[in-house]
Amino acid sequence: MISRVKHKINKIDTSAMLDKLGFNSKKIVIKYGGNAMLDDDLKISVAEDIVQLKKMGFKPIIVHGGGPAVSNQMDKEGLEPEFVHGQRKTDEETLKIAEMVLSGKVNKELVGLINERNGNAVGISGKDGTLVKSRKAKKEMDVDGKTKKVDLGRVGEVYHIDATLVETLMENDFITVISPICAGDDKGDFNVNADILAGELASSLKADSLIYLTNVDGIREKKDDEKTRLKKVHIKKAESLLGKKIQGGMIPKVESAVKAIKNGVKTVRIIDGTKKHSLLQSFENGSDYGTVIYSDEEEK
Repeated sequence: MISRVKHKINKIDTSAMLDKLGFNSKKIVIKYGGNAMLDDDLKISVAEDIVQLKKMGFKPIIVHGGGPAVSNQMDKEGLEPEFVHGQRKTDEETLKIAEMVLSGKVNKELVGLINERNGNAVGISGKDGTLVKSRKAKKEMDVDGKTKKVDLGRVGEVYHIDATLVETLMENDFITVISPICAGDDKGDFNVNADILAGELASSLKADSLIYLTNVDGIREKKDDEKTRLKKVHIKKAESLLGKKIQGGMIPKVESAVKAIKNGVKTVRIIDGTKKHSLLQSFENGSDYGTVIYSDEEEK
C-alpha cells in the first residue's frame, strides 16, 4: 500500500495539494500511542508514514505515549497499574519507571526508526528547553452520583508551553519526537497524559491538524459496534458525549481535541493506528478514516 501511495504523491504538485486540502502552515501534531507501539511491523509503518509526510511538505511533530510498555515494565517489577478516569495513577516509583520507559526506551526507539528512513528526528521530553511547565493535575469524577476529587499522584497538567525549541528544530528540518515527562512547579517531575500534551502543543504551535493514533477506528456511538463509528462530529456534540458514549481512555483525547479546536487548530482526527499506513492514508483527499472533530468555521 505504501508504494502505491508514494507513486501517487510523486505524480502531483504536493504544494498545490496541501493548499487545496486547507493546510497553510503545514504543521501537524501526531499523538502516537496504544498497542500499536508494541507491534514491530506497525512501528515501522508509522515511522515510514511520518517520513513520507515530511517529504510531502508537512512538518510533523510527534508526541508519544507508551502506556502498555509502562504497564509491561511494571508487571516485570511486580507492580500493578492503577487507572482513574482513563488516566494512570502515578506514584514516585511508577514515575521513575514511566520516565525510564517513555524517555529512555520508547522515545529513542521511535527516533531510531525515523532516522533509519532518513527522517532526521530528534528525541526530547517535555522537560527539555523548558518546553512544558506542569503542575499536579486536579481531577474530579462521578462516583455513585456524587462528584469527588481524585488524586492521581505524580500526574501533571500543562499550564504553560514554550515551543521555541520545537520551532527551532522544525525550522532546521528536524522531526521532533516528544516524551510526556515534564518539569513540575514543585521542582519534581510529572507524567502528563500524552493526549492532553498533544492538544496543548498543537494549540501553542497553531497547527493545521492534530491526529490521534489509537487502538480503535474513531468515536463510536456503541463501543463494540464498528458500524456506529462517527465519521464527523461537531465539537458541541463531542462535548455532549463525554462521560456518556465517550468513556475511558477516549475521554482525554476528545477533551483535548475540543480544546485544541477552540484554540485555533483546524482539524482533529482520531484514527486506528493498528492498521498499517493508516496515518498516511488519512491524508488522501476524500479519506473518511477515523473520526473528524470539527467546528462551525471548518464546516463552512
